[in-house]
Amino acid sequence: MINEFDDQAENQIVISLSKKKLLLCFIGSVVFVVLGLWLIIVHPTRNLHPIFMHPSVIIAIGCVTILFFGICAVYLFFALFDNKPGLIISTTGLNDNSSGVAAGIILWSDINNMSVYEIAGQKFVLLFVHNPEEFINRQKSAFRRFLMRRNLNMCGTPLSISSVGLKITFNELLEILNEYYAKSKL
Repeated sequence: MINEFDDQAENQIVISLSKKKLLLCFIGSVVFVVLGLWLIIVHPTRNLHPIFMHPSVIIAIGCVTILFFGICAVYLFFALFDNKPGLIISTTGLNDNSSGVAAGIILWSDINNMSVYEIAGQKFVLLFVHNPEEFINRQKSAFRRFLMRRNLNMCGTPLSISSVGLKITFNELLEILNEYYAKSKL
């Protein structure tokens, strides 16, 4: 059950959110929102592939860009002021607060496998669980449930952890997760 997680365990590792990484991601998101606005206002058609020359296509791309990166910017803005740890790893499991679709408490006993997934140069640790729908339904926001369901359809699991917003490299994160996961199976 969810409340079996021991976040006071002696052998836990607490990984903070990286304010520097989050700030850079926030600035990048704002830049893309501005780019989306520019696409809507200016309707550039010069030097574009013929399929993109129609103004309605350019406006649609601008709207999608604003919507996606606007949501990212709002999340990142609030994450900059979040003082909770990004990730707590203990002998009972982990408490994930590392991203906009963080799962919260995940017990090692819920995980049946882990693997690395890479998309657009960004690496994630995928956590395959026995009960993916439980983790999806736990989310309070319909948008988060939607994103987790997309992860489930694309990767086979709704749960993934990246080092992007954490004060740790991806290889260090992977090494720690593998070590604690292996210990939990003994």
